[in-house]
Formats: sequence, C-alpha cells, structure tokens
Amino acid sequence: MSPKGRNRVLRGLSNQAGTHRYVLWLTTGWRDHAELISTLQIVLQQLFGNAPEPLSDDPELAAAQYNGRSLIDLAASVDPHSVPLVAYDPALDALQLGLLDCPDIQSGIGTRSVHGQVGAMGQALADARRQQLAAVGRLCSAFIVLCKLNSLHDHGLLDVLTTLRDTMPGVQRILAVNRIKARYEPAVVAHEARALVDRFDIASVFAAYDFRSELAQRRIPPVPTGMVPEADGSPQPVFFQVGQSSAAEALETKTPSPCPLPRSGGEGSEVDSPYPLPLGDGEGFGVGNQSGPVYLYHLGQRLDQGTLSRESNRSLRLQLQTRVVQASQWHLKNPQLRRQQIGDAWQSIAAACYELMTQRDADGHVELRMQTSPAIIEQMSESLRRTAPIWLRPSLSIDRSARQLQKAVVAKTQGLWWAQNASKAVTDLASRFRRGEGGQIVTPERLVRSIRQHDMHDALSNLTDDPMHQACQQALQRFSAESQPELDASALDQWSRLVWENMPLSSKLMRGAQPVALITAPLLAALLLPIDGGGSAVLVFASVKELLAAAGIGALLGGTVAGRQLLHVIQGEVPWRQLSDLFAMLCDCLGLPRPAQEELPSCGTQSRQLLSSLSPSRENSSIAGLEVWQPNENSIARLQRLTELLI
Repeated sequence: MSPKGRNRVLRGLSNQAGTHRYVLWLTTGWRDHAELISTLQIVLQQLFGNAPEPLSDDPELAAAQYNGRSLIDLAASVDPHSVPLVAYDPALDALQLGLLDCPDIQSGIGTRSVHGQVGAMGQALADARRQQLAAVGRLCSAFIVLCKLNSLHDHGLLDVLTTLRDTMPGVQRILAVNRIKARYEPAVVAHEARALVDRFDIASVFAAYDFRSELAQRRIPPVPTGMVPEADGSPQPVFFQVGQSSAAEALETKTPSPCPLPRSGGEGSEVDSPYPLPLGDGEGFGVGNQSGPVYLYHLGQRLDQGTLSRESNRSLRLQLQTRVVQASQWHLKNPQLRRQQIGDAWQSIAAACYELMTQRDADGHVELRMQTSPAIIEQMSESLRRTAPIWLRPSLSIDRSARQLQKAVVAKTQGLWWAQNASKAVTDLASRFRRGEGGQIVTPERLVRSIRQHDMHDALSNLTDDPMHQACQQALQRFSAESQPELDASALDQWSRLVWENMPLSSKLMRGAQPVALITAPLLAALLLPIDGGGSAVLVFASVKELLAAAGIGALLGGTVAGRQLLHVIQGEVPWRQLSDLFAMLCDCLGLPRPAQEELPSCGTQSRQLLSSLSPSRENSSIAGLEVWQPNENSIARLQRLTELLI
C-alpha cells in the first residue's frame, strides 16, 4: 500500500480500531474503466445485498467507515457487513492485483441492532459471517489468513480454513502468524503449523514476531526491500516465510526440550526462552534458501496473474461440476425421499385411526369398533321389530320412528313410566361413552393428537396444528355424512330371534306393554352424542357387543357360542371398511394423494392391509400436508449434458 492508502486503513488493538466491513482495494487503472466497475458493482450488490460505498479519502472518515460506525446514505440499522467498501491505491498498479480486506468473522465483535433486532451473538454470528465469506471468497484467487500462534488449534481458525478450502478448493491459501513471542523459534512455528498445512493444503506459512518486545528484536529479520516505513517512524510487523524443510532440520539438529504452546487468551512471559536467539540477521528464519528470508511483502512479485486466473477458473469449474453432480443426485434421490415421506404419512394416519377405533379386552384380544351411524342403528332396531313375536304385535301399532323417539327421549318426555325409564337408560349410556366406557368418542382434537403421536418420522411436521385441526374436522364431518355401510342382514335377523327367544318372562311381560322402539332406545343413544355434544364433527365408535351390553340386550344371549359367533358375523367387514373410508377422507382433507392398492398401509397385530375406499376422492386445495412434485425431464437432461461437458 502507498503511504496515503495506508493511512486510510484502520489499525489498532481496540474494538474501535477493528475492521468490521469488507473493503475491496483495487488498482487505480480500474477506476477509469466504467464498464468493468459497473459489472463489479452489480456482482458486489448480488453478493452483499447492498450497493458498495466508496472509501473516503479522509483518514478519519475512512476509519469510521472501516469500523462500521459510519454508513453513507444508508439507515443506521443496516448491518455493516452487508455494505462493502471500494478503494483504489496506486501501489497495487505494479502488482496488477486487488486486495479484499475482510472483517473479523470468528467472534461477535461489532454486533449491533439490525432492523430493530439485536444482532446474533457468538457462534451464530460467526456461522453467518463464514457463510458470507464463502460467497465473497469466489471473487478471490488466493487467501491470506491472519492469526496468532495460540490460535493455531482453535476451532474458529479451523472453521475459517474449512470454509475457504470448500469455497475455492483450487486456489492458494497462505497462513500468516502474527505477534509471536521471542521464546518460539521459527522452526517451532513451522512445526506447529504443519498439521494445518497438511490438512488444508496451505501453500506457505509466514511469521511475524512481536516488535514491541526487546527480546524479539533479534528474531525479526531486516525490513524487506521497498517497504515504506511509517511517517512517524513506528515499527511494523515483518512477515517472513517459515519453511517445512527448515523446521524439520531445526528439530533434528537442536532437539531441545519442548516448549509448550500457550493456551488461547495469553502467550506467557517473554523471559527465559529455552531456545537460543539467532546470532545475526536472517539466522533461524527458516527460509529454506541462502539468499535471505522470503517476505510476505514481496508476495505480489511471486504471484503470477495468469496462474492465479487459471487456478481461480479451475476452482470455479470444480465447484460447478460438484454442484451439477449434487443437483443430478438430488433429482434422483429427492423423489425417493418424498415417496418415503408420503408412505410414512399414510402409515401415521392409518395407525392413528386404528388406535381410536380399537377395543381391547382383558385377554388382550383386539376388535375394531364401528361408527354408530343412523343406518346401522336403524338396521338393528328394524331387525328387532321384524323378528318380534306375535304377542308384541299390539305394541307395534303404537310404534314411532326411531328418529322421533330420539328427540322424545333426549327431551325426557314425561307422562309414561316406560318413556322415563328409556330416557334414563339413554342418559346413562351417553355418560358412559363420554367417560370412555363401552365406546370411543372421536373429536378433531383427539384425532390431531393421535396423528402426532404416531408420526414417528415427522412426515407431517410441516403442517401446523391449526390447519391439521381444520382438516380433521372436515374429514370427520364428511365421514359422518358419507360412510353408511350395512350389517349382514341375515345374521342380524338370526341374532334378533335369539334375543326374543332368550328374553325372560318378566321382561316379556314388561316389554310387551312398550313400543318396540323404546326397547331399542339405548342403541340410539350413541346417535345423540354428537348432537348433545354441540357439533357434528364428532364420531362415536362402538362394537355391536358394546351397544348390546349398554342396552341390556347382550345379557339375554349370555355366553352362548351362537351369540358370540353371530356378533362376529354381524359386524363382518363393516369396521374395517369404515377404517379404510376414514383414512381415505383424511388423506383428501390433509392434501395428500390417496395410495394405490399396492401402497395401502397395514394396521393391527396381524398387519392387515386397508381396503380401497369407495368414497369419491376430493382434493383440498387449501391445505398441503406434503410437497409432492415430479422433476422436469428437460432440467434433468440439461444437467446430464452439463455434467458430460465438465467431466
């Protein structure tokens, strides 16, 4: 840098003297190239999100810009890291190189409020800055990483080197170790940096001793030729190369007792160095040749512009090739992952519905309940009326429809003692169902919880509770209106005859004076639960056995084999058909495609596959449980052609 340009560079030890902006130093020849500068500004705006600012010629204003305290023509809430600075210096003309001065990206120094919020701190901020460095680094053809000796093994430095290696794998990386204490010989510095050299393919390691220490003066080589001293005569760090060969030779010839490196936060005392100080200028500098030390100051003379350009282009080409391969693999793998995710979602929904419809007895036997729909209850009641004996014929003449009876019972019709008894039976049965005894009440809330519990792979994690609750409510309403399967009529009539045949004489005398509909009134209680509960988006599931037991009819059959067999035949495939219908309607309402026959999930201890639903499929355009898409064949073909060109 020229003396004038050097005065515009912020230097110092305090936070107020730290660099908190990206500053791009260019040759003065670029300044007059309007098209080139216009292109550069567009690229910088794309990388940073804001147009660059010019660095002021006034050293004080430039210092405020460098530190991020001053942002020209921008609001104070803008993050300084997102507004780069551009400057020109004539000293770079001879090198034909530009320099990108980067801010501290390893800590939270310089954090401030951005858009009304306090900026991220600590590791989160460092991660964000490394991501920005990775994007900006693609402008560069070489990297110089500055650190202290006690930072060589810090995670922060490793993260930065990893970012640079992954961002531009083909360009040179140079490590500059600053403010080294006199006790550490150049050979030791080279030895300690060897692991980083091998791991990150570092081209060169440079060292600069702490010029503030009297003991370190004999470690510092002569000022490199051409280096302009400060106007006030203050010393500057002198970076010279420490080579791997000299490090190995020093360790083999001297083999001193190892001097432990300092931990982060302090480098220890400068006295009682276990290593002898060099006797003359250039001795012990580890330069690997007899002509004197190799200085970082002369790096521009060693960097060939054409070579850097080729390495940069090669690195970008490698990155493009990697991205193309990754994109091609993603197009192949992502649909498979999506299909797996949809399969997991199907299984979660099926398992949730199965869990809410199952009945487990004390012996561990599992039986599916069915929805107590009006059609099924009416079918059971009609079978009892149809098979009633002759002595009940008079009561049939005063029988009313089942639906009229429901309203009368719920209103607790007074006047007839048998109506009051029926009303009490219905009320008792409704209370038992709500307590979870003898049946299962399913609400949208319960269905949402059950789906979440069975979603072991988080297939539906992107769907929040509100839209899922809405979808479950729609599915229950639709299921209640559309799912109307029928029981086996022949088996049902056989069961009804057994009921009348096994009815005790006392029951016959009492029931003979009642309408038949009141005898079956407890069966209809389940239909009143959704109405009595305050909304139609409620389903009641119960088995035939539970309904009969609640109505006091099941006891009439006792434990006869014929009775048990008939109950099994009566239900038949009805619960399984209802389970399959509810699953299909939930898929529709949750915005999922219905599975094909071979893709239907399985449930139960015997892992039985669901049936294909006969209900019409209806897409829900307002809710999307998963993103389902097909890759564009033209895009895949272009990626394949690009891969062939790059390989």
